[in-house]
Amino acid sequence: MQTIERTIITALLRDMRAAGYQPAAVWDSEEYVMAGKAGALEHFEADSAPDEITRALTDKEALDELDAVDAYTTLHFTRHNARTWGNRGVMIVLGNGEDVISDYHAPLEDSDEWDGAAEPFERIIEAIYDRISDGECA
Repeated sequence: MQTIERTIITALLRDMRAAGYQPAAVWDSEEYVMAGKAGALEHFEADSAPDEITRALTDKEALDELDAVDAYTTLHFTRHNARTWGNRGVMIVLGNGEDVISDYHAPLEDSDEWDGAAEPFERIIEAIYDRISDGECA
């Protein structure tokens, strides 16, 4: 992972936590990595991943898992200590430098997944994009 990528991902984790989001799982292009029942990290095939997490990932765990991926990955988040996960994620492409955040997904206001609360997820990512465009690292 390049230094600029680590800086941007660290800012993403920091800004998400400040808004009530926590990293829940990392998709490594083959498996989901998340805290298992014993609290240690476990790997799950896509069709066997649990619907709920036992705990959020620490920032270090999330960064370490992202750093271990050779291709693209998705970092999934929970919101406000929810145990469910999967509908909010950020696609990470290592090797892209300042463009390490490639894409993201979150419930739209008119979707069945929308919980009626203000959704700052997109605004957080857009603010990081803006800071990078303005010449700030993150």
